[in-house]
Amino acid sequence: MTDFLKETSALCIGLVACSLGVGGAGLAATTAAGELAVTAVGRLREMGADRRRVAAAQATVRTDWAARAREDPDIARMEDFLALNAGGVPIEREIFRGLLKSGKYETAATDHLLALLGIVDIGLSEQAQAYARALLQSGVASAMEGKAFLERLDLDGMLALLEGTAETHAKLDALSEQIRNDVPRSLLENLALRFEHDNPDAPVAELEGHLKDKAVEWKALKARLAALEATDARVANIRAAAEAALAAGDFDTARARLDDALRLRAEGEALPVLRKLSEVHALKAETYLLQGDADQAAAAFETGARLFSGIDRLQEARTRHAAALRLYEHGLRYGSTGLLQAIALHRANDAIVTRADHPVAWAGTQNNLAAALANQAARTEGAAGANLLAESVTVYRATLEVYTRTDHPVDWATTQNNLAAALRKQAARTEGAAGTDLLAEAVTACRAALEVYTRAAHPVDWATTQNNFAGALADQAARTEGAAGAKLLAEAVTAYRAVLEVRTRADHPVDWAATQNNLAIALADQAARTEGAAGTDLLAEAVAAYRAALEVRTRADHPVDWAMTQNNLANALADQAAHTKGAA
Repeated sequence: MTDFLKETSALCIGLVACSLGVGGAGLAATTAAGELAVTAVGRLREMGADRRRVAAAQATVRTDWAARAREDPDIARMEDFLALNAGGVPIEREIFRGLLKSGKYETAATDHLLALLGIVDIGLSEQAQAYARALLQSGVASAMEGKAFLERLDLDGMLALLEGTAETHAKLDALSEQIRNDVPRSLLENLALRFEHDNPDAPVAELEGHLKDKAVEWKALKARLAALEATDARVANIRAAAEAALAAGDFDTARARLDDALRLRAEGEALPVLRKLSEVHALKAETYLLQGDADQAAAAFETGARLFSGIDRLQEARTRHAAALRLYEHGLRYGSTGLLQAIALHRANDAIVTRADHPVAWAGTQNNLAAALANQAARTEGAAGANLLAESVTVYRATLEVYTRTDHPVDWATTQNNLAAALRKQAARTEGAAGTDLLAEAVTACRAALEVYTRAAHPVDWATTQNNFAGALADQAARTEGAAGAKLLAEAVTAYRAVLEVRTRADHPVDWAATQNNLAIALADQAARTEGAAGTDLLAEAVAAYRAALEVRTRADHPVDWAMTQNNLANALADQAAHTKGAA
């Protein structure tokens, strides 16, 4: 214990100097005033060392040497030499380690400094050389006594000798009273605090025993960390960071870096296996979907996602998100509980993909959640359906707080269009002025989206938004009487015709047919408000548009849409007949 504590105390001083990357000595002398301040271990002022303590030690040396200085002018010359040259003598970390293992630190460090300065070669007397030794050694010895200085030392410096030989460890078993008195109490207290001793004011013997046990554990941990296999450069870098944190006594950072290493190792070793297992669960889910059992499919998807919960939460969320989209698609096409299960999976990700930590991913998930809510609402009657629609609108609005026009213009426009569609559906369930207000909001949202979705830059998205815009205008017209309503219908018809310039039958046959059907409905409504030949012409256009839609919406390929369009055509033909009879 004698050498351990004594050498550790000395090592602390030396390692601070090298860790700062500064010279091992820095001397400032004013021979006129006779004041010499020696900073033999670097930036003592920055590290908390008491310069007055060092100066006092130097003053004692000068007093002791005063008589000899009067007899030997080389002593004054030595002061000048030290003041001019000592600032350029760095002592590296590994050299300090060698000095500490060679014997008493003050002597070894002083010898090294004198050698670096070339004291024996400058032609001054042996007495002047002895004076330089006494001056430097007193400064080195006194610098370590300040408590504030010791508290700034890193753990690696304090315990570096634990990396030494077995002989060093054998010395941990004994401590002479003489050496105990030489070891600064503050060093023991500081080390005890680093290793979380409950009572740093405990007797020296108790602190020594505690530190001995902790030091052995610390060395073992460092050895295990050094042996950690670095599977790639990233793990190697993280391991180095953990080693540095451990050496500095920053255990929290060391643990955080080891968590990073665990994640990377998991990605390299565990994640490929988990992905394969998750894929098996996804295939199992697909078999349930083939049987129309969305509930069992969702359970299988969820099992596959949870495989990642202890390794990579974001991968868990990504897997669940993909499953939600699959269930959403199935629900839209086949009904059942697919949409409800998609909603549940999106909600489950809220705890992982948070707005605070992953704002963009959160907004994307919210957009998908809102779409699922809106489509489920369309399949749900009464108050329950209305509540789902209201929630969908709320979620879209929240999404727009992240998807701003400035930062995410395209996503902002998409969400505005989706919001408009949800508002239209909400308006359809809402009577009176409240419903009219909702439609006005829908029109406003469409206009906003079209500011980004221009025909030139985003022709397909522009057409989709224009189609939604035309529908909102037509819905508004249905609630508006007189010339104002007629004007809204005319705008809707114009918008639908514009859509057909992009949604051509050749490039977008299904969308083209849907737009033809919507245009026909608007034309028929317009005809109902128009008397005479003009009304008859509008009905004829409506019939022609329905017939065009049926060229794509065949009974074989699109039976539901075919039936709906056939019904609309029948109504238009009936209106046409009535209109023609009335005109005759």
